[in-house]
Amino acid sequence: MDIKTQTAARKSVLACSLLILTFFTNGCSSNDAGGPVPRPAPYTRFHLLSGGQMPLEEYRGKIVAVVFWGSWCRSSRSTLKDIEKLAREMNPKHFAVMAVSLDRISDEPQLLSVLNKLSLTHIEHAYSGNESLDEAYLAFKAEDVPHVFVVDEYGTIVAKGRSESVIEDYLEKRGLR
Repeated sequence: MDIKTQTAARKSVLACSLLILTFFTNGCSSNDAGGPVPRPAPYTRFHLLSGGQMPLEEYRGKIVAVVFWGSWCRSSRSTLKDIEKLAREMNPKHFAVMAVSLDRISDEPQLLSVLNKLSLTHIEHAYSGNESLDEAYLAFKAEDVPHVFVVDEYGTIVAKGRSESVIEDYLEKRGLR
């Protein structure tokens, strides 16, 4: 290998290393995507991990937190644990959480193992195996994980963020917490 090729290879390795470092120090992504809020929630359906589908419309009348996450993402797992604690405090007649996993179909055993370890009993789970091509992920225009959207009882996205604090802030503003 000549000196130019070696230098180019080193630069490529350095660039990749910086990207990976940025990824891990900023959670699983560093941008805040998802479009402006408030805005109408998209028509979409969730592919339930337990089988079947549920349209977002089924939650009309409840405040619902839609959480996009991946079992490979440490900050996603931490966010889900915190949201589980919050969901336990809330009345399920008025509040629900849908966690949409963006894991690959080949990673389903790992996903199930992570869910079993986290023991998330107050959260509904969706998983299509389509990764970032998941119908709900595309409909919400999310571009990172974890990404939390709060949809009010009228079907409007009223808040978004990267942690459970976006849910807590909204509930406090509404006097529900």
